[in-house]
Amino acid sequence: GGRYPRRVERFRPEMVLDVFPKLMITFAVLLADKGIETCNKALNGFQQVHRLFLAMVQRYPELRVKINAKLRVFCCGGEDHRHKKRMRSLGDILPLLAVSDRYSWDNIWQVFLAETFDRAVLWLCKEHPELANLPTKDDRADPAKLRELREKRLELTLDAIAVRLRITMFFVFFFKTFCRGTLAARAERYDRYFGDAVPHGMPSLRQFEERVKGILEIKSWPDVFKNLGVQCPPKETVARILEESVANSLRRGYHKKGMDFRRIQKRGVSTTLIAEIPYLTQRRRDERPERCHVWNGPGKNLCQPEFPGSQTSRHGLLHVHLDRRRDI
Repeated sequence: GGRYPRRVERFRPEMVLDVFPKLMITFAVLLADKGIETCNKALNGFQQVHRLFLAMVQRYPELRVKINAKLRVFCCGGEDHRHKKRMRSLGDILPLLAVSDRYSWDNIWQVFLAETFDRAVLWLCKEHPELANLPTKDDRADPAKLRELREKRLELTLDAIAVRLRITMFFVFFFKTFCRGTLAARAERYDRYFGDAVPHGMPSLRQFEERVKGILEIKSWPDVFKNLGVQCPPKETVARILEESVANSLRRGYHKKGMDFRRIQKRGVSTTLIAEIPYLTQRRRDERPERCHVWNGPGKNLCQPEFPGSQTSRHGLLHVHLDRRRDI
């Protein structure tokens, strides 16, 4: 038979949002996985992809509207909008902050960390199934035993989700270093200094390697929160936050009670949970969304996300005990 021409899909600006976040996440994963030997490649790659992403957002204004709308839904829309069924890849949110002129890490860190802990439970329990069991009433009645259980949870959790935390810490460092000022200012800084050995306001390769090495060597929760730009709560509170994430994961269907975690597939879905997850159908937005001020302080008209599952506060332990460090 004759040959048929291959169908080539016409370029649409929204395709950028399917490609560039994945590329930026790839460089962060490269650093978290390979370490110091990939610093030069990862730094150059991140800069070039970020600059091109900025150019696309400036060239196609509708991308800016979509990015800000997506971030607004994430930080203000409630936990249903952050569920795996609607947002498959949580990591895609971080690169969007690098090209947003409206939202920053300050706006989303609380909901992002809470969602990270909830989603990490499945993988955490794959390595340590015993952590799916929360302290019983008898355990809580014995302070020494409860302290021992929580110490174990803190240690095993930090080890099991280290790569996830490193990726987030790398992005927080990137935000502080590469994402200062308006989109035009970020692009101008790249165009003016790109290729210099030590671009103005940006780290040298040696400084970058030292920062990466510091992140890779982190072995404690206080260091994790410091690199996330968040004040570390007391050790007991961190353990309670992790316990709450297990309860949240169960309630939201991320794992099931009595699940055999050995059956989890490489793609992160247990054979008992495999199902078709439809993409979130997003209505085309023709107008720019109104600005949403998040976490500006008490007494203001806040658009606050909900975190059910905590008897301490309707926003959960994470929102009660963590404060933003303004000096980082």
